[in-house]
Amino acid sequence: MLLYGQSLAGAKAFAEELRQQVEAMDTGVCPVTISIGVTRYNGRDNYQLAVQCADKALYQAKKQKGELRLQEQTI
Repeated sequence: MLLYGQSLAGAKAFAEELRQQVEAMDTGVCPVTISIGVTRYNGRDNYQLAVQCADKALYQAKKQKGELRLQEQTI
């Protein structure tokens, strides 16, 4: 997900709100979980590096804390 013009703090707040909303969902079938990787792209760095950092943060979130986790990764 790209949040154009958003600061890293704003993106983290948005991601945390999304995580909490998913956690609160009641599907009636099974729990729904989410892990989120967040990074900031400044427009000067290679965008592929930013995507790699967000992907790394996602996998760190899943590995370190399990489900329902937000993790930040800097470029």
